[in-house]
Amino acid sequence: MNRMNSYINWNEVQIDPTSDAEINALYDQGYVFVRIGKKHTSAN
Repeated sequence: MNRMNSYINWNEVQIDPTSDAEINALYDQGYVFVRIGKKHTSAN
């Protein structure tokens, strides 16, 4: 079994990393932020 497939993923959205309001709103909704590659930031 591929361990990468065992991670839980409910939702993924792309965000504007320069928007503090958007980051704070998503964080308040319980999103966890990860970087999935160069120049890409995602909220999961």
